[in-house]
This record gives sequence, structure tokens and C-alpha cells, in this order.
Amino acid sequence: MIIEYHRPESMAEALHYLTHPNTFPLGGGTLLNQKRGNFSVVDLQALKLNTSRKAGSILSLGSMVTLQSLCNTESIPLALKRATSLELPLNLRNVATIGGALMACSGKSPLLGALMAMDAVIILNTEENIPIGDFLMVREEEIRGKIITKIYVRIDMHLAYEQISRTATDKPINYACLAYWSSSRIRLVIGGWGKYPSLALDGKTNTNDMEQAVTYAAMNAAQDAADEWASQEYRSAMAPILAKRCLDYCIQMKAASARTNP
Repeated sequence: MIIEYHRPESMAEALHYLTHPNTFPLGGGTLLNQKRGNFSVVDLQALKLNTSRKAGSILSLGSMVTLQSLCNTESIPLALKRATSLELPLNLRNVATIGGALMACSGKSPLLGALMAMDAVIILNTEENIPIGDFLMVREEEIRGKIITKIYVRIDMHLAYEQISRTATDKPINYACLAYWSSSRIRLVIGGWGKYPSLALDGKTNTNDMEQAVTYAAMNAAQDAADEWASQEYRSAMAPILAKRCLDYCIQMKAASARTNP
């Protein structure tokens, strides 16, 4: 139950309120609606964090941008749009924010997997930059009293997302998301279980070894993947297949891009 409501007009004011015990930032409200007990909230609506801006190959997303607004952003890769659309049903996407999703997402989150593959950077309190992998390790404790203000992602890569699920719109049992840069850098993320997805591969890979590297990385990432949804053996078998589909798609897109822009 919310016992105190604050709507600050500045970041400094918001951070001041967040120093109070049992006080949490309020974005879309989908996360706090599930919270039990008495607590206070700091509404972030007046802080102008709901805009996105593209500068060259960098897309800056305010933490209050809703998931549906992200889906409607023309400049993002199609795979990011797909992953975002699979995150929640439409009605919830219209209110849920990117910042809230980052705080609540588990390893079943397609959006989180895509942002990890894209090597997103999280901005705290407008000044502290933290890579998304580091953010996930500390989000439950060390960012208390702080506010996610922006998320930076590079969009100068080819991105692919593949999943297995019970239905086309259900949460994934297993998924792969792969980002492929022109420099031959690959970031492969495998998810569908646990607290957050697994970064299976990150680095430049020789063209002749790409398929083998991606296959082994995906298989290794699923070694501790057993839960009530699927066995470790099943996910270890399926993760390489999904990863290879992603790689094949990115290679095809890179080749098509090279023909279009020789």
C-alpha cells in the first residue's frame, strides 16, 4: 500500500526523497503494483525521461519510455522490436517503462536478452555509466537510492532474435539473440531461465570459425539451464540451433547490406 506519494520537479529533489526508508521510484507502476506492505513512491513523470533520440549510431532511450513507444521507434533493429513486443501484452506495454523492465526482468525476458546482445549501457542519476551486464549483478542492492535515467544502445549492427515457446506470444522456454558488427564482433546471449540471460560469446571471430564458435558458446551457456519449464539437456540441444539461425540471418543481412552499399 502506498502511504506517501511524491512528484518531484528535479532530479535532485527525486534523489532526496529516495534517501527516505522504504521509498521507491515510480515509472509505469507495473512493478510496484505487485509490491506488498506499506511503502512510499517517487513519481518520475515530471523529470522528462520519456524521450528517445538518435545521434549517429547511438540511440538514447529515456528510462520512462514505454515498451510500446520503443516498439514504435523506427530507427531500432527489427529484432529489438520483436523482442520488446514479446515482453508483455499490448495493454501492459503501453504503461510499462524500459527502466522498470530493467529492474524487474528475469532470464525469460526477450527485451533484456536483446539489450544485452546490443551491449547496452545504463545511465544512473544522469552521470554514472554502467554496462548492462554489471548492472544486472548489482541492481537489487547497490542501485538503491539511484534512478535509471537513460539507456544507450548502438544500432550499427545486425541483430537477430529466435525463441522456442509454447505459443507464438508466450514467454520463451529458450531463446537466442545475436548482434553482429561489421568488425566481425559477435555478442550472443542465451536465455529462457534464471535471474537473467547468459552472455555466451563476445568478441571478434574468424569468418571460418563463426558457426562453430557460436554453436559451442550456446551449448555451454545452457549447462545450468534446468527448471520446471525444460531440462538442461533440452536447452543444451536447442540453444545452438537458435543461435545458428540468428547467425545465418545476420550473415544474410550483412551480405544484403554490402550489395546495397558497396
